[in-house]
Amino acid sequence: MVVFETLTDANGNILASHEDIEDEDQTVTVSKKPETPTETPKEDTPTTPGTTVTTDSPKTGDDSNIMLWGILAAIAACAGIGCGIYSFRKKKDED
Repeated sequence: MVVFETLTDANGNILASHEDIEDEDQTVTVSKKPETPTETPKEDTPTTPGTTVTTDSPKTGDDSNIMLWGILAAIAACAGIGCGIYSFRKKKDED
């Protein structure tokens, strides 16, 4: 089997092409069709409605409390602003 390649830009203009039927680098060899498995994998489905199936897969996602992090960020911002005001007034009093 021979594969032809064409590179185009967003407007469809051809920038480069490689279409030589005699080129060994464009020849692709396809081996015979892979065998299909005879046994289908079993799904882990609950036998009783309302039951859950536990797996050994890792837990994904973030369960952290966003409100806690928001409050901590607000406290840190207030502390930074307070330190800035304190240092500004201290410098003003020294002058």
